[in-house]
Amino acid sequence: MPADFILLENDRFAAFARLPGRPLLRLAWTDKTIELSHEQYKAIVRRWLELIAEHAADRLLIDTSAHTFTITPDLQTWFGEVVLPGYDRLGVRRVAFVLSRDLFTQVSIEQAMEEGGQERFQAAYFESEEQALRWLD
Repeated sequence: MPADFILLENDRFAAFARLPGRPLLRLAWTDKTIELSHEQYKAIVRRWLELIAEHAADRLLIDTSAHTFTITPDLQTWFGEVVLPGYDRLGVRRVAFVLSRDLFTQVSIEQAMEEGGQERFQAAYFESEEQALRWLD
């Protein structure tokens, strides 16, 4: 994690951090995500939404480079029904992803992001965290 970020919480699956003085939060998934159950995944994402609300973040950096958990069609639907509208409700304006090294995981992430309807935020995918942060500025 870049030195500028302050760690908020972490476990073996994910780390949440904030960037001081900016409405930006970071979720970094670990390579242990292959072991996630659907319920564990949902719990982490729900906590992510809570942190977005607590910190009034309107810009999100999601590092999926080590993410190996494939988001199934059922979870993609849940994401479209719960998470994407949550981003809108919380005032999220931009979501930047650092691409997963696993092609199947990356496709599942992009499909989950396409499950929504008329969200008001922008989403983009990047090869590096530096590129993603520039876009979030």
